[in-house]
Amino acid sequence: MDAFVKTDLEEVNETLEDGSSWLKRKVTHSFLADSPSISSSSTEIQLIAIPISGATPQGMHDIGTISPSELYSWSDAPVFDLFNDYSELQNILDSLKTVIDDLDEFEFVCTDFWRKILSLTRYLGASPGHDEVISSLIVIPPNGGNSYLDIERIKALQAGFSLVNHKMKLSETTRDEFIDLLEQVGFDVNFPLSFSENGA
Repeated sequence: MDAFVKTDLEEVNETLEDGSSWLKRKVTHSFLADSPSISSSSTEIQLIAIPISGATPQGMHDIGTISPSELYSWSDAPVFDLFNDYSELQNILDSLKTVIDDLDEFEFVCTDFWRKILSLTRYLGASPGHDEVISSLIVIPPNGGNSYLDIERIKALQAGFSLVNHKMKLSETTRDEFIDLLEQVGFDVNFPLSFSENGA
């Protein structure tokens, strides 16, 4: 048993000493899941691993020092793709403001916007905070006239995306501010709940 444990620890130590990019990706993924966002460009993150056998530490290994940008780039978090989609939605809203007087073109771009909103469902599970944002958006299109867009609603959506885009973690306050922006211009983000209460 002792020989097995020793061999196992040796393999762990060799892996840690190697400091491979795969290992860094695994470590940084866990770090991002449990830690607040790091925004300072001058910040450096020291990655240290301590193998433990039972309750006994078996040495300490310096995996390396990385910057915040490296930390996030190694994470493989799908939330980065979500940020790209948020940006694309903001661009579509910009387009809507330029064609608001052309009914046919406006309806065409609106359809594209809501199709893109519904496609955000593929990111559910990527981030608890962004899950709430996505859930509040995807209930809007099925809700009949609730999906109607005018200049005030377009501006509110743009403000909302600016509020949540490029933020790894969303505080409860930020999530509430996002939902408030939608509700202030008449979007019913609780449609499924009210639908159920009506017994329909």
